[in-house]
Amino acid sequence: MATKKQIESAKKNIKKTQKIWKETSHRQRALAQPQGRDRAKMGKTRGR
Repeated sequence: MATKKQIESAKKNIKKTQKIWKETSHRQRALAQPQGRDRAKMGKTRGR
């Protein structure tokens, strides 16, 4: 069972992470996803 201090810090960390996530651009968010790193940039696939 988590202590009161652990629960409070977890809530604070979640709020902090959500704030950062909302401030990031669409492109940054897409690249942060596991699938986003695999995608090639436009014009970099050599005509495939």
